[in-house]
Amino acid sequence: MASPLVQLLVFLEDEFRDLPDLRIRTVAPSTTRRALDLEQDYDPESSDVHRVTGVRIQCKKREYFFPEEWMREGRRSEIEQQIRVIREAIADGVA
Repeated sequence: MASPLVQLLVFLEDEFRDLPDLRIRTVAPSTTRRALDLEQDYDPESSDVHRVTGVRIQCKKREYFFPEEWMREGRRSEIEQQIRVIREAIADGVA
């Protein structure tokens, strides 16, 4: 059986196959380290968005993110809701 990330990617590619202008790709966690000699206004501990694995969908004007946990934890309703939001935004011309 494929990993939840691969399942999510395949599901979303299949769901949006009729919309060729979308860019669908996986997002892997990244690391952020503080430079000892530079001032930084970004605190890597303030958010965990750079540590989350998932699938990003890029439209012309907006991006949407589907965390891998949604597939792993059986939160299919959240996936479906986000898909509806994307389709409505595209239909309204705001995405």
